[in-house]
Amino acid sequence: MPAVIRLAGRQPDVSAGEGVSTVTLGQWPGFLLASPVIGVVAGATDLRTALTLLIVCGIGGALMARKVRQVEPHQEPMPLERRTGRQNQPESE
Repeated sequence: MPAVIRLAGRQPDVSAGEGVSTVTLGQWPGFLLASPVIGVVAGATDLRTALTLLIVCGIGGALMARKVRQVEPHQEPMPLERRTGRQNQPESE
């Protein structure tokens, strides 16, 4: 997981904070729901089926992780002005 957070913080179209917070926010549903879902599936079927479902979801996550873009070491994240289309305006007095 640390590698995914590192890559999320180095995406070219988002700031490091946005990338890391998006990945961290995406972890919470799995953290909170995984145990109850495994328990419900095990109760409805059996433990082997529930744990097989866990393995299938893990393989699916690994396949989706291939979609993460890697940034070359010399490439910096996109500046805020380019992402939002806004220019820094001098403060008026």
